[in-house]
Amino acid sequence: MSLMPAEGDRLFVLVDARSRHAVGICNGPGPSGECPSYVPGQPLPCEGRRVVPMRRTSVNGLPFLVDPSEGNRCPLAWVDSVTPEVAEPGDAAPESR
Repeated sequence: MSLMPAEGDRLFVLVDARSRHAVGICNGPGPSGECPSYVPGQPLPCEGRRVVPMRRTSVNGLPFLVDPSEGNRCPLAWVDSVTPEVAEPGDAAPESR
């Protein structure tokens, strides 16, 4: 089993919030938003960790802390749901009030 992601995959580095040492890597959620590392009764590998998106995300380099959660939903799934708003050519700027 390789710990390195395949070329082109997302990459998140898991960092211990206290020691600031890298403690793991993650490729984010599976296709339906589940955590591929979920084990019933165990905390998710990223819980309580600072997560740094490194590759193929819309928030590369923006660290965030993962709170404890329940179930198999990947706490990193929000990264995939972020769609930066991009104005189409010719769209008027929003009015200021």
